[in-house]
Amino acid sequence: MRNEIININDPPRLLKLTDEALTDYIKCPNYFYFKYISKIPINQNPTYHELVQRVIDAYMSKLMDGKVMTSRQFKKMWDDLVEEYPTIITEKKILDGFGMINQIDRYCRQNQVIIADINSPYQINFKPNIILSGKIGTIRYNKTSLELFVTETSQKLPDDFLLNMSLRLTLQAYAIEKTTDCKIDGIHIYHIKSGKELYTRRSQRDYERLERVIKDIGFSIRNELFYPREDYTCPQCKFKNYCGYAS
Repeated sequence: MRNEIININDPPRLLKLTDEALTDYIKCPNYFYFKYISKIPINQNPTYHELVQRVIDAYMSKLMDGKVMTSRQFKKMWDDLVEEYPTIITEKKILDGFGMINQIDRYCRQNQVIIADINSPYQINFKPNIILSGKIGTIRYNKTSLELFVTETSQKLPDDFLLNMSLRLTLQAYAIEKTTDCKIDGIHIYHIKSGKELYTRRSQRDYERLERVIKDIGFSIRNELFYPREDYTCPQCKFKNYCGYAS
């Protein structure tokens, strides 16, 4: 299903993308080509951080329904993931992941977090003839306003500059404002490991930049511009054996 999100041949050259595909093209057009055009089979297992986020999202979904997941419930969910993905959640990471989930529980209780919505699907039409779909993330009530709420599971504290420039966050904020009647007050990032809270905002200028990027990527895909983008992550790339530029 994931590899059936693009269709560049149907008249009138309608281009369908997911937010994941968009991010993959930005990361490396060659990677995008192997994954979505050539459809080379690769290991689709989630990452450790995605598995931690899966439990956090379940916790937030309960909050949205006015309920609080008990420690027994999220421990059971985490234990099930440990059993299902033992090579991903290693013994060293079992307690680390459970600790982050516990920290989210404490944070939400102490701050009386109220969730308005989480992971609702969206679909946006961009010119010329591009349909982008994805999920909007988590929307949190903040006193009298709404904000995009991001739980960050990385070890390292995110860089403020990168947060301000992040197209992924821009797209989520843009999707909320385009597909709902809500206008968000900002983007609130909670870094679980450090307990620090960071904030960033998006302006009309940021949204215009996003629209230009999507338009440029659509042009590049239609014109089969799938060049390799070489950086330090190349040795870990799942398609490095297919890439002529890989060492």
